[in-house]
Amino acid sequence: MSKYGTGKDLPVPEFIWGHLTHQVPKPEADLKGLTALVTGATSGLGYTTAQHFARLGVSTLVLPVRSLKKGEKFAQQLHKDVPSFRGDIKLLELDLSRFASIPKFVKELETTVDRLDFAILNAGCTRTKYHQTPDGYEETIQVNVLATGLLAVMLLPLLSKTAKLPKPADALPSDLKPQLEIVSSEVHYWVVPSNLPQSENFIAELNTEEYFKKLPFSEMYNISKLLDVFLARKIAALPVAQDIQVTVTNPGLCRSAFRDDFGAVLAWLMNAVSWTAEFGSRTFLHAVLESHPSGSFLSAGKVVPTSKFSCSDEGIKTEDKFWTELVELYAKLAPETYGEGKDLPFHKFVWGQLTHRVAKPEADLKGLTALVTGATSGLGYTTAQHFARLGVSTLVLPVRSLKKGEKFAQQLHKDVPSFRGDIKLLELDLNRFATIQKLVHELETTVDRLDIAILNAGCIRNKYTLTPDGYEETTQVNVLATGLLAVLLLPLLGKTAKLPKPADAVPASRKPQLEIVSSEVHYWVVPSNLPQSDSFIAELNSETYFKKLPFFEMYNISKLLDVFLARKIAVLPAAQDIQVTVTNPSLCKSGLRDDFGAVLAWFMNAIARSADFGSRTFLHAVLAPHPSGSFLSAGKVVPTSKFSCSEEGIKTEDKFWTELVELYAKLAPETVKILSGQ
Repeated sequence: MSKYGTGKDLPVPEFIWGHLTHQVPKPEADLKGLTALVTGATSGLGYTTAQHFARLGVSTLVLPVRSLKKGEKFAQQLHKDVPSFRGDIKLLELDLSRFASIPKFVKELETTVDRLDFAILNAGCTRTKYHQTPDGYEETIQVNVLATGLLAVMLLPLLSKTAKLPKPADALPSDLKPQLEIVSSEVHYWVVPSNLPQSENFIAELNTEEYFKKLPFSEMYNISKLLDVFLARKIAALPVAQDIQVTVTNPGLCRSAFRDDFGAVLAWLMNAVSWTAEFGSRTFLHAVLESHPSGSFLSAGKVVPTSKFSCSDEGIKTEDKFWTELVELYAKLAPETYGEGKDLPFHKFVWGQLTHRVAKPEADLKGLTALVTGATSGLGYTTAQHFARLGVSTLVLPVRSLKKGEKFAQQLHKDVPSFRGDIKLLELDLNRFATIQKLVHELETTVDRLDIAILNAGCIRNKYTLTPDGYEETTQVNVLATGLLAVLLLPLLGKTAKLPKPADAVPASRKPQLEIVSSEVHYWVVPSNLPQSDSFIAELNSETYFKKLPFFEMYNISKLLDVFLARKIAVLPAAQDIQVTVTNPSLCKSGLRDDFGAVLAWFMNAIARSADFGSRTFLHAVLAPHPSGSFLSAGKVVPTSKFSCSEEGIKTEDKFWTELVELYAKLAPETVKILSGQ
């Protein structure tokens, strides 16, 4: 059984019987003081949903419309149809066939309302002939899936903000979360898996005319509704959605003008077994007026399993591939999809150092293989101790000197006498790029699997120091070499995802883990201190650049670039079966600051946590599921810096990544295939 259960089928007789027998009562609630948004509200299901919200007394009803002029007539009609409604109707322009209208709509919404308690994303279309939007996408897919998903993601900050606001006294129970509802359909049960895109680029194939024309009648619409199920499940798992209830709903087959494109005879036959639009809209209200597990699929007001395919290993791989491509698309269309980010004032940093608690990790890791870089001291050593204590069968420890590594291995066995696994010592020097390829090749011939890779090795310098490869040492060790190692490990991690897990180990659904160690100091990077020339990496490594930076800033920048690294790697096709995290271990006592001088080192160690505390954060990041690409601190997913989430920050990330891909192609040609998904 997968994390989504086993799923179910929906034979046509069961579908017809459901339409003849299901009953959904008229929803009743007091929604005074609350704000609701409904897309596609000018007709059919959307209009009757708007009527229900008006009847239940919402204070503000937000109605996105393609034409404000037509919207005014609709608003007047709604007031006539529901004369008891005393709330405000806010008409805002939105056209889901044009992506650019979505960020504009959301910004206008955020300046128009203070809260958003319900968002029902109902707008959709179906076509029997191939039709492109002005953006160049097949219309069913853009409107029903891509644009609906983008709108859903961009509404999350306002919904999340609403979760922290008090509810009006007479409104719904105070513990009911803000609601995001994506409208799907029971037709998703009928998708034939072999009809889904099979090429490397899922979304690109989905939108071609050739693909559309080879599909059976109505299959494109069915596929769009399956993808809506995937959308809702992925959005429900996002950190920013933790205070929101996300549901995906089947309104049933309802009478509407939705099937005008089908021809009179077929439209008549379908309408003969259809429910009224008013009945269908009741299902929307029941989904959002009651508590359900976030990510649930509802039909006739009840949580039901999604299709067997959507819950199968193949279905989940399809979901992951689709989501990975979607994240990349959204980052281009609307960089705001990383969220708003946050600041970290110094007093909050100090307070966190004094108060954060992270429990000692517990798990059975027998049969698994873990790799830890920088494991001969400090954080790396205590991380290795934890893995030994938790019973990994193989512990891979890259070391600069095998001779010193032997002594370290002996000490580890002494410190953790219960450890019965193997320690594999392999040579690695992140000051020399050539050793990375050698290590990965040796690793692939030494172990059959790699379940966890924690890339912890790092350095910090207050004087400009070049590596033998000619790069500034902080940048090469912390970023360039760490990133190259991460990319080269992806094939082995991906291979491991397809292997069975030992029976007693962590849950079989848990993905192999790639963890890049960053720091909360990335919050303190001053954007104007970042390289401004055409060649980002070249400037980053120059002595002139290093010497103009304030003390400590080069290290801060390296940790910001680690955040960028993890986010970019997380969306690679080669990482679709891997969980990638970037982690802040907090300021910990170690020898990393020996280069600072006695007084400053003493001051920093005075507020530092123990290395064991920091290494606990590493273990918690890899022993629990998190959205890939997440930043974790004190064992919890938290936003990255405001700059890293800003349009300027994302442009910097893209520029850095583009140059990095070119550099890696020269240093290790095999990265070309890995990074392109071949």
